[in-house]
Amino acid sequence: MPLIMNRIFAVYQIAASFVLLPFSYRLWLREPELRHDAALAIVLLPVIFGYVVPGIGTNITRLWEFKAGLRAGRYTLLHGLMFGGASSFLAWCYIGVTDTHPGELSLVNTIAATAVIIGMCNWLFDYLAIKYGIAVIRNKPYAEKKSSWTIVADYAPVYFGFFGGSYGAAINRLAACADGCSPVRLWMTALASCLSIIILPIVGHCLWSYLRHGYSGLFPYRQRDAEAPSHTRSWMH
Repeated sequence: MPLIMNRIFAVYQIAASFVLLPFSYRLWLREPELRHDAALAIVLLPVIFGYVVPGIGTNITRLWEFKAGLRAGRYTLLHGLMFGGASSFLAWCYIGVTDTHPGELSLVNTIAATAVIIGMCNWLFDYLAIKYGIAVIRNKPYAEKKSSWTIVADYAPVYFGFFGGSYGAAINRLAACADGCSPVRLWMTALASCLSIIILPIVGHCLWSYLRHGYSGLFPYRQRDAEAPSHTRSWMH
């Protein structure tokens, strides 16, 4: 079964990167009053996130490791494209169901919907990846040899929920900005949105991990993290 899942992952990685990603861009471009640059920004945001954050987590902090697909060190080379294709498509599915211009949707509703949809789908994806050895997450449950479900449940709801919510807010802002604003202002909005979708999931994950386990959750868990006196624990070890 692990070998079969590795092959399925390899196919999905290519399909999501080179089929789903451009298809998602075309879907966003079809939205009424959504300009080319706004649609491009919406699709690019999760691609950037998918390269920056997991890239740091694999090759710098070494919290994560991917064991399938085309890799550079511990990192899957197509991860950003794959993640961007899936995330932008899932977000569009919500917009398509509501049949409303994304800039006219309630900000709170958009944040909640994208947080739930993207969060749940990535939660399931990571569970399968961990269960079948495609990915390794060296958090506290992993160090304690807990089940795959316990490992993914320790970070996925907050990490992917914060990403999904931040991405939904970015879509709302970009769609609203596209209605009459200059290209410079739109890309400045995209830059601010990019920073928010990178920073907020990391901050949320750190707070959640610190509250639950007393350490930042940014590095592989070590037994001495639990044994250190509370006043000596630091966010970055």
